[in-house]
Amino acid sequence: MSGFTPNIADKDVRVVVGLDFGTTFSGFAYAHTTNPNNVETNDTWHNRKALVKTNTALLYDEKWNVTQWGAAALASKPK
Repeated sequence: MSGFTPNIADKDVRVVVGLDFGTTFSGFAYAHTTNPNNVETNDTWHNRKALVKTNTALLYDEKWNVTQWGAAALASKPK
């Protein structure tokens, strides 16, 4: 691995994760280092299949707790 964290040895890394925080859509993927060509992506967001990304949106309550995220946040009406 190239030197982001020199204290971590290659043998200590088990999973590599990719995060895409976009301005419109976000998603993630991961692969186990023992099988790096088998990249897993999430394709189900709030029971909507075949979507590798969801809306980059959060809905907060009056105490700033996240109550919904993704497409559900956009579909919810704020109180």
